[in-house]
Amino acid sequence: MKKYLAFPFLSLLFGLTLLIGHVNSAQAQIPGAILSAGALGGVQSSSVAGISGGTYGALRGSFSNFFAEARIASWGDNTSYIHETGFLGGTDMSIWHIMVSGAVGLGSSTYQPGPLSGQPIPSVNYTSFLYEAQAIYQFDIIKGMVTAGAGVNYIGESNIGSASGIPAINGWGPVAMVSIGL
Repeated sequence: MKKYLAFPFLSLLFGLTLLIGHVNSAQAQIPGAILSAGALGGVQSSSVAGISGGTYGALRGSFSNFFAEARIASWGDNTSYIHETGFLGGTDMSIWHIMVSGAVGLGSSTYQPGPLSGQPIPSVNYTSFLYEAQAIYQFDIIKGMVTAGAGVNYIGESNIGSASGIPAINGWGPVAMVSIGL
């Protein structure tokens, strides 16, 4: 019985070895560049009832496979919203032109609940835990120097401050990026 399990195990091991052989172990932002700078932007859905989807933008600086990012995200409209700004740190990797990245960080957010009986409710400022993940197909504009991409983005934030009653929010959406190797 055990000898029949060896073949699937060896097949899986061989497949993983081939996959790892095709992984671009160089930097995902600009393959071959040690430093790169980029910009990302997109839209996202909202997980909170009463707050509509929104927009996302970020500036990213990368060193090898690590990056730091300044992010701005906004959900909702003028009457009910969550706005956030913050800084994240993360890592990425690239497989067959698809960059997969993830990051976490801290930010400052403002929550404005919808009006109650027609009366506006004061907004609340709080410290937030930020997180994100992306899968982006990348292509060269100028090989080894300028890369662009499009893909899917998942971002979110949750209250870690002293304010209570603030909902955690997250959303999916399309994202585009451009990076310049330095």
